[in-house]
Amino acid sequence: AVELKPGVEEVLEELTRRGIVNSIASRNDREPAIAALERLGVEGYFVAPRIDHSPKPDNLREIAQVLNLSLDSLAFIDNDPFERAAVTFTYPDVTVIEAEEYPRLPTMPGFDAGSGTAESRARAKSYHEEARRREAEDAFAGTRLEFLKSCEIELQVRLAERWDIARIVELAERTNQFNSSGLRYSAEDVDSILRDPGSTAIVANLSDRFGDAGLIGAMIMRRADKHCLVESLMVSCRVDGRGVPSALLVLALRLTRSERVSSLFARYNANERNRRLAFLYQMMGFLPTKADGSLWSFDVVGEPLPQVPEWLTLVGAMPELKA
Repeated sequence: AVELKPGVEEVLEELTRRGIVNSIASRNDREPAIAALERLGVEGYFVAPRIDHSPKPDNLREIAQVLNLSLDSLAFIDNDPFERAAVTFTYPDVTVIEAEEYPRLPTMPGFDAGSGTAESRARAKSYHEEARRREAEDAFAGTRLEFLKSCEIELQVRLAERWDIARIVELAERTNQFNSSGLRYSAEDVDSILRDPGSTAIVANLSDRFGDAGLIGAMIMRRADKHCLVESLMVSCRVDGRGVPSALLVLALRLTRSERVSSLFARYNANERNRRLAFLYQMMGFLPTKADGSLWSFDVVGEPLPQVPEWLTLVGAMPELKA
């Protein structure tokens, strides 16, 4: 019978603690393979496994799509030189590692991400919930909008506290698709923002009928004499498609109006991964104020404010939520 090699479960546990999601791309019959993983007690460590007789590069692409990750964020670990070569040839951006190197994984570059926050530790659980959400949507007979409304999505927002610092730093480091500025903040940077009366840091937790995704977003704003600025908007790709970035921008607009200043500016440092944010700014009525598109603005005095997506409920103790 197949047995685990020494230290494998400890490595899986440590990677999971850091928020590194593990999956499987295997050429095998699915049911016996899943049964073996259950017998060994490690089935719960793996999210969206692809176990069939398809080429492993194809399975890697499917895993990346299900997890909403770019291929260059994947590492492929395999004992077969042919499979490793096939992945390298097909997807040069994927990190490829020989299987016998598994004890060294926690010390390798790229595997030290994550600061052990509650959200990091629960990341695999969150992806399992996402798999259930996708299955429910596939089986849903109505429209996409009707499905989203049925999910009972709630976004709870509040002012950040000192105990949120590690998670804000982590979001700045790890979010790419929905990171408006690309700025990386140290713990000292965030602590300074929390102490600055001219700055506002907001954090957001998302939950729905499938589970609680935890603290999945943060927004840092600065106040000037005649305007406010969204310096950074950061949202985890795990909650893609649920309207979180637009809801946070609506909140930013309401906060700006409550400050009795005329305009909200928003930074945007474009890269290959975050292009959708430019479309979001445009869709919500922001206008580019620089030729390179690095700054957008909204006239909160002259223009009606957009609304929170109709399938999402924005909650919290902030007065602007009732605007």
